[in-house]
Amino acid sequence: MSPRRAAGLSPLLVIVIEALEAQGNKERPREAEALRALGELALVQIPARGVLAPSEDKLYQAIDRIATTYLGLGDPRKTLGAALTAVEPYTKRDEIEVAVNHLSAVLDVAYFNAGLAFGITFADLRTTR
Repeated sequence: MSPRRAAGLSPLLVIVIEALEAQGNKERPREAEALRALGELALVQIPARGVLAPSEDKLYQAIDRIATTYLGLGDPRKTLGAALTAVEPYTKRDEIEVAVNHLSAVLDVAYFNAGLAFGITFADLRTTR
């Protein structure tokens, strides 16, 4: 049993987290930690509001905080903001495009992992109740 295993996390989710940790992916070094945090969020969210309710601003803010903490979302957001303040017609488009693509890639990982954590947690909650 992993010493970092949070109490109550779905055993299925823990398997995925531990597999990510075992890979030691240098391109996404904190993805396992993000998935663990998303699983903890799922444990609170699902019983109260269900799986990814469509207009839950607080939930989306929590996912963004996890993406910032574990997946480096702050850097691409800062890059985009800086690029947009310096926009000159046609001269900054490549810089903006790269920043937006990086931001989108980080958010894609965050929301994919949120869906994974919530789906696994939901499936596991059904079997334990």
